[in-house]
Amino acid sequence: MKQLLTISGYLAVKEVWRNRGRFLLVSLVIALITLLVLFIAALGEGLGNGNREYLAKLDAEMIVFQAKSDFLIQASRLGRDRLAAIRRVEGVADAGMFGTASATVVLPGDVEPLKVALLGVEPGHAGEPPVTQGRQLSTDQAKEVIIDRNTALRSDLALGDLVNLRVTQGTQDEFFELRVVGISDGRQFALQPSIFVPFQTWERVRPK
Repeated sequence: MKQLLTISGYLAVKEVWRNRGRFLLVSLVIALITLLVLFIAALGEGLGNGNREYLAKLDAEMIVFQAKSDFLIQASRLGRDRLAAIRRVEGVADAGMFGTASATVVLPGDVEPLKVALLGVEPGHAGEPPVTQGRQLSTDQAKEVIIDRNTALRSDLALGDLVNLRVTQGTQDEFFELRVVGISDGRQFALQPSIFVPFQTWERVRPK
């Protein structure tokens, strides 16, 4: 048996060596296919993380959607009365509203404006991201903003800086100035860097 295995191994090596070009080509094709699969998987994972990073890090166990919204956050509209009803449900420790929109941060000089996800959150409630620098939002109508790490890196904004927001309301571009009071970790939403403003401020400045 041992002799048979030795002969088989010898013949296999001879066959591979004699047709080394063909075997090298097949091995190269397999390696390229493996690399392509890994690349596509990494790309999909990166796009998925960029789309849901804020939701994945949300300090909540459940998201409530409006009926027939197909579980699309942008299509869901819940009022204050529904929020109050949710807070009264037994076992619910806290609940907070958040809204989503898009805006543009106008940067000084000739720097390209930065498109961001404009997220409205309730200060002190679920949905407001914890900060790694600075402080949390103070009141529901404060002209304050928390920026995520991606926004800080891409805009060079720092604590205490004024954020010049450009949004379209009706047919006109409107500009709003909000002060950076905190910086959170990476919290991308819909593949965009995020900024967080108090919910009432969000209602006032969001695109309409």
